[in-house]
Amino acid sequence: MYWWLKDKKHRLLSSIIFMLMPYHLFDFWFRGALAEHMAIAFIPLLAIGMKRQPIILAIAYAGIIITHLPLALLASLFFIAPYGIWIIYKDFNNLKPITLGLTAGLLMSGVYLYPALALHDFRKTDELYRFQEFQAVAWSFFDPANWPKPATMTRLILITSAIALGTLTLWRRDFWPSLSLAVCIVISGALPIWEIPLLAMVQFPWRALPLAEFALVTALASASLSRAATAAFSPLLIAVLIPPHPMSQAGGLDRYIEKHVDVAEYLPPAVPRGVSNYSEWAQETAKRYPHKTFYFPSIGQTDDGLFLAGEPNLRRLPAEWIGLIFTLLGFGLTCILIKRGERPRSGTVAKSPRE
Repeated sequence: MYWWLKDKKHRLLSSIIFMLMPYHLFDFWFRGALAEHMAIAFIPLLAIGMKRQPIILAIAYAGIIITHLPLALLASLFFIAPYGIWIIYKDFNNLKPITLGLTAGLLMSGVYLYPALALHDFRKTDELYRFQEFQAVAWSFFDPANWPKPATMTRLILITSAIALGTLTLWRRDFWPSLSLAVCIVISGALPIWEIPLLAMVQFPWRALPLAEFALVTALASASLSRAATAAFSPLLIAVLIPPHPMSQAGGLDRYIEKHVDVAEYLPPAVPRGVSNYSEWAQETAKRYPHKTFYFPSIGQTDDGLFLAGEPNLRRLPAEWIGLIFTLLGFGLTCILIKRGERPRSGTVAKSPRE
């Protein structure tokens, strides 16, 4: 973040504020969503890549896709798309390097992304959306009677409202305040977009909160110190008030593991619904087949979802080969960009749009 804000008045202070934003702390201390928390680090790199260097854009885009696919989707729709349109509108010559950077990044992620999409039938993907709390439409701020987790929703409303309030204190007709406020509106459920199949796959609309936080901090980095302090006050106040998850207390992790032995959506599709401890279920299954060797988890097509006729034929699947080819193409394109020194023209990227 400090690199992204290197030309701003309060780059160090703003970088620290970004790390202390309420959803950052909520994501780590309350949700324990480590992959998503790590993926947030790629958001400033995406901005740097789009503004200055498509090679960085390629690496950052591949990184966020591989680290956390739902956040990558949200960043693509609600950050990369509007920011890209804006800077291309400022200078159409930016279209080529940005397109090359995004293409290279998407291809480099192929070794993960293509198998993840092509092999989804070999795991219990229905578990991702089985319960109401995992359905994006259930998290509308305007339907309290159907909130899946009222306490969690209250925290998220406070976080979103604090970010929106901070943005309004900086309000001017610039890109970054507009983006922050627009993302907050989208998260709230004010627009009926979370029933769209692609967006429904993210499960939680509030996963887009890091994008609003990033836009807010980018805006306040250019403001006067007094206005920046005013804008940061409400988000930081909410961040202080967010309690840690009970899992962080003494013995909390052990109690959590007892209830969540295995992650259901990663189990083979043949595992009966309701089984939470796949290891125990596999051992019980094995007792019915004495003197057999089997492997789990597997993508076997047997009734039990296990290989029971000796050692399976372990090999790279066609989807994995295709993904590997995409990744190699992405590396090749990135190497070409490095050799050519491809970057956006300096005439319009010395500054972000009206920051």
